[in-house]
This record gives sequence, structure tokens and C-alpha cells, in this order.
Amino acid sequence: MVRARDTPYLVKVAVFDSGLSIRTSKELVVDHIRLLDILLRAAYNNSAIKKIPLLIDELHHGNVQSLRKFAEDYWHIKSSPDFSEVLSWSIYCREQIALEDNFLEMHLDSAPHYSTKYRFGQIGKQQIFKALNVGIDNSLQAVNTFETKTVIIAGSLDPIVSDRYVTATASNFSNATILTVPGMGHAVWHQSKCTRKNIVMFFSANDSRKSAKLRQCKDGIHLFE
Repeated sequence: MVRARDTPYLVKVAVFDSGLSIRTSKELVVDHIRLLDILLRAAYNNSAIKKIPLLIDELHHGNVQSLRKFAEDYWHIKSSPDFSEVLSWSIYCREQIALEDNFLEMHLDSAPHYSTKYRFGQIGKQQIFKALNVGIDNSLQAVNTFETKTVIIAGSLDPIVSDRYVTATASNFSNATILTVPGMGHAVWHQSKCTRKNIVMFFSANDSRKSAKLRQCKDGIHLFE
């Protein structure tokens, strides 16, 4: 990703069937931002999601090499071939969707510009919630008792962990986890018990929203200003 800041990469992304033969593939010329987007999409589409809590924990303990290993191990496998409009989109996960045996289906129909459906591993989802100290019962609560945990993944030259990136009117952002990794766009992931909704947002490092403040709306949903 560091090298891709200066020289775009030609990458081939393939979707495999159960027999490990290529079902569909697409060649893309990508810069460092899109390269990382491919990495994240691959992670959310396969077993790599189970590694994310461990990655967060290792970064907390100063093991910045864990990100490189994660990228080397997982960025290139089983990703979606459709990468249009990848720098600004949201995933809305409504918790009332019934859980299947192994997967929680992610419905994106509420995002008018992006309707692809994703599947998260149920175990991986629970592990992420545990790693972020977020309850998994997702019961509705009054706004004055609502809790939110936030993960910010922001673009920078060196991987660091900081707890001073987010400013917000709500004090419950004081425990936010911020991961800053090489040469990528910004991503925000947060889960709110109050709204029964998980949100993942990606946007370009050059986007004006990179310095935006999170605010608490009257209905308890945190959005960008």
C-alpha cells in the first residue's frame, strides 16, 4: 500500500466457487486507497473477519507489523468484482434480521447508491463486538442510556493507535478506538444499541469529511457534520 501511493498497481481480483476454481474475475488499476478498499471487502467476505479483533488487540499492544501480515494473508481472496463508487458508501445492518446457522446477512438495500448484499460470519461479528466491548443483545434503550463504540481507520504514513482523534458532544465517544494505517482512506465503524444499527463508512483521505466532527442527533444516531 505504501508503494501504491506513488505507482498504481494492476491487480486481479477473483471470486472463487467452492471448488476453488475462478468463477469471475476483474483486473483493476488501483491506487493505495482502492487497494485497501479491496483488502477490507475481502476481509468482510471470508474468514478473515475472525482475525480483525486479534488485529485490533495486537495494534493496541504496539504490534504494527500485524497489519502488514493481515494484508498479506487476506487482501487478495474472495472479494467482490464490483468496485464502482467504492470510496463513499455505508453498510446498514438491521439487527432484527434473522440469524442463519453460520451467517448474518447484511442488507444494503437502504443505501440507494449501493445495493450489493454481504454476509458476515456470525461468530466473527460476535468477536468484533467482544473486542470492542459492545453488547451483542442489541436491545433498544432510551437515548440517555445509549452506548456507542467507534472504530476510526484513518490514512497516515505510519500505523499508530490514538484515542484523541474523535471530538463529539457525547461523552460516550471517550473510549473510541482509532487505528491509523498507511496510505488509506478513512473508515468509520460504529454500533449503537439505541438504533439497532451497525454502520461502516468509507471515504477518500482527500475527502473534506476527514476532519468532520461526529455529532449526536436528537434521535440518538451519530452522523457526520
